Amino acid sequence: MRNARTDFYKCMEFVAWLNDAGEPVDVVDDRFNSHYLMRDVETNETWVSEGTIAEEGVGFFSLSDIERLGFTTAEYQAMLRFIFESTEYECVTSEEELDRLMSPGLPALGWR
Repeated sequence: MRNARTDFYKCMEFVAWLNDAGEPVDVVDDRFNSHYLMRDVETNETWVSEGTIAEEGVGFFSLSDIERLGFTTAEYQAMLRFIFESTEYECVTSEEELDRLMSPGLPALGWR
């Protein structure tokens, strides 16, 4: 089962963010609460995400996707640390939460 799931995620790639009108755009104000367009690299079929990053997390995106989503390596590392240190594998849900995670001297958990 693990191989099938891994293969499925290898076939997907981030294409673009979607604005409020559902049109593809390069940048959005809130990366955590915006929908996005994905593509199956084998069939070239595209679809709109059912959820947002706040709802689904960042774990299934490739490193290339993370970069195209507009996250820095340091931001991605902070989000992963937050997920791994939480008891429920929670996701970062807003730009404000990510800003707090990126602030020096703040613990990853306990401020929400």
